[in-house]
Amino acid sequence: MVLNWKISIILLVSLTLSMADTYESNPSSNVECITPMGIFGSCIPLEKCGGLLDILSEAPLNAERVKTLQRSTCNFVRNQPFVCCSPEDDHPSVSSRNQATSMEETPSLKVPTAFQQDNAIPDRGTTKFNGPNAGIENHPNFPLLPTIQSCGVSFSSDRIIGGTDAGLGTFPWMALLSFKDPSGGYQLACGGTLINAQYVLTASHCISRLPPGFSVSHIRLGEYDESTNPDCENYICAPKYQEIPVETLITHERYDSTGNHDNDIALIRMSRPADLSSAFVKPVCLPYGDILTQCRLETSRPIIAGWGRTRFDSSQGSSVLQKVNIPALTEQDCNSIFDSHRMARIDHNSQFCAGGESGRDSCKGDSGGPLMANVFNGRAGSSRTWQFGVVSYGPKECGTTIPAVYTRVSYFLPWILDHIRP
Repeated sequence: MVLNWKISIILLVSLTLSMADTYESNPSSNVECITPMGIFGSCIPLEKCGGLLDILSEAPLNAERVKTLQRSTCNFVRNQPFVCCSPEDDHPSVSSRNQATSMEETPSLKVPTAFQQDNAIPDRGTTKFNGPNAGIENHPNFPLLPTIQSCGVSFSSDRIIGGTDAGLGTFPWMALLSFKDPSGGYQLACGGTLINAQYVLTASHCISRLPPGFSVSHIRLGEYDESTNPDCENYICAPKYQEIPVETLITHERYDSTGNHDNDIALIRMSRPADLSSAFVKPVCLPYGDILTQCRLETSRPIIAGWGRTRFDSSQGSSVLQKVNIPALTEQDCNSIFDSHRMARIDHNSQFCAGGESGRDSCKGDSGGPLMANVFNGRAGSSRTWQFGVVSYGPKECGTTIPAVYTRVSYFLPWILDHIRP
């Protein structure tokens, strides 16, 4: 058995050695990863993953098992393969005296942390929150939102101008709206975010006053690269995307399509719940209470993501999800810029400005998508992503020094809760 296991290890190394250049050369332990089955796991030495060792020990080692081992490989350290091992597989069937004690994360597996907070974010139901929307946890529909344990969980961790590829699984709450056109075909336009298994948050202007013959037909979840299905990156493949018919469109009753697009927020109820068993489809966290005082948005660089235009002079969006960090502006700075360009001031209770850096912006096609921030949860020992804004509108020429305007999600949280149902 020992001899066969060693031969199998040599075989695995020989089969995957060509991949080694894409991995880190220094060891680390318990880097988050996703198994070929779409389950969260840790990147650990192969010899410590009992489930994959069982595959190696079974004879014959056929092509299907070799493929499973190759897709599970997440790192190499001095020709020692590391694999993505789920909790179900990580049983101590083999022990080693030469265990690695440290290993730096591979860039594609890092969870970005825009904020580092010493205090844990309390789980709802255990702590009363202060600050804006205090008492919102008493709303009868509040339990319909996901808990801190199940929302905002990113695996990795541009209307986007100056952005980079987001990375497979980085934003599993991203949604694409599919519109049926007059010819009977379908077009993808506008973004959104999954806020629970059956509702997507987006902008009112994305789903109201559509051109004649157009209608919102489906919601696409688990998408990353529109040109492929399934999506694969760094030898990890996500399940095929989910496409769910739309049941109900809910635009804000006081949405103003002129001027400053006041109340530019909407909900879409899908005809059936999304399958959340995959790590590539998860809901985002919505901010309220203490999280709004812990994270001063106007002094940070939150993240925007989308498939919209990547150049303001191009009519084509990006097939791959893009992301970029931009500054959120204070009310004073936003007013000053808008005044200098003779633009109407916005209502800073329900909206805010972000961007204003040349070459880094949201753009046409990103509408309805999220502005987000990652907050470190000391109790969970990992970060969670919170959606603070919805892409609303901006200057026609994207990526200039004029900031874009975002709908403030926390202001509309009571409205969101009023309009969702089981």
